[in-house]
Amino acid sequence: MSFKDKVIVVTGGAEGLGRTTALQCADVGAKVIVADVNLDGAEDTAKTITNGGGIACAIAVDLAREGQVACLIEQTERTFGRLDILINCAGILLNAGQRVDQFSSKSWAEVIEVNLSGSFFCVKHAVPLMVKSGGGVLVLLASGAGIFGGSSSVAYAASKGGVQGI
Repeated sequence: MSFKDKVIVVTGGAEGLGRTTALQCADVGAKVIVADVNLDGAEDTAKTITNGGGIACAIAVDLAREGQVACLIEQTERTFGRLDILINCAGILLNAGQRVDQFSSKSWAEVIEVNLSGSFFCVKHAVPLMVKSGGGVLVLLASGAGIFGGSSSVAYAASKGGVQGI
């Protein structure tokens, strides 16, 4: 499948599944925005893409901050003039294995902000540009933990269940 000239934003692109996703998107011809709170890692992913002949740029973004997500989409429009696909791979899991009665409110809020609110902010700000671009695709990574429970983190399972709802 060719994604030639499609513009794809990949969040969490500094490492892991997000990095692999960004590299695969570039391999099939997409122009890739590599977004991550870890700018050095995002730049490394973008450099790997450009060194391989692809087109990519890195943007620092904390998905828990709506203003930063809005800026990410604005920068995407300024750089490429459109947005065809958004793939939200970014996510965190804190305090694995910790009992719910010992789970801190601070950790709970941080996971919900990044995983759930961040997914909402991505959709909220990507959709208008996608409509302007003639349509698009939103891919939000969730988890079976959000459906079946059994996660090592109560906040992670709850956040991914919320992503399922989006």
